[in-house]
Formats: sequence, structure tokens, C-alpha cells
Amino acid sequence: MAETVESGVTAIEAKVPKLGDRKVTINYEFGKNLDEAVAKFGKEVVFSNFVANCVVTIQSGMRGQATKGKSDAEIQAHYNTYKVGTASARSAIDPVAALIGKFPTLDAAKQDELLKKLRELQAAKKK
Repeated sequence: MAETVESGVTAIEAKVPKLGDRKVTINYEFGKNLDEAVAKFGKEVVFSNFVANCVVTIQSGMRGQATKGKSDAEIQAHYNTYKVGTASARSAIDPVAALIGKFPTLDAAKQDELLKKLRELQAAKKK
């Protein structure tokens, strides 16, 4: 979590799970705007950090689309017109594709439980 105040100082909070509920908060001065950040850190640093942050954001969106059953080509097509900093339109979730995408990540017991429930639903529908 980070909160920037007018002075250009950002309060940054980090949880430290290895130490229980420990949280550390520091103040760090990034500058009040792009020009101050470039003056303080240089164009290369500001740009490389911008790209790194955008990559993480895009990766998250790619994961979401893949779990909804989108193909690599469909995901690429989406990002051909995507503009960083804008919200992507929410697409309807294909529940079957989501289940198929999630299934391999479940442990064997959860997979068996899910298959059992699906068979029970199938049997009930046949009655």
C-alpha cells in the first residue's frame, strides 16, 4: 500500500508474513510529478520502472483472460488495442472454461470431490 502526499513523499507499507503480523512503513520521496521524478532519478529509471509496473498489470490481465478460457491469440488481440492505464471491459466468464483452467491446480482429493459432485449433478439431471 502506498499513499502519496502533496510534498511528493509516499508512505509505503509492507507486510512481513515471515514475522507474523509485522508491518513496516517508510516514507520515500519520489517527487510530486513526472518532471520531478525524472529530475531525481533520470529518464531511464523512470521509464524502466513504468514498464515493469505495466508488465505486472498486463500479466495479471492475461492470467484472468486465460482462466476465462481465452486462447493465446484472443489474448494477444485484446492487447493489440489495449491502452495502459485504462480499464479493460469486463468479459463474461465462461464457467466451464474457468473450471477446466482451475482443475489442474487442485490437489487430487479436491479433484476427486469435484468430479463426484459433477457426476451427482449429471445423475440428478437424468432422472
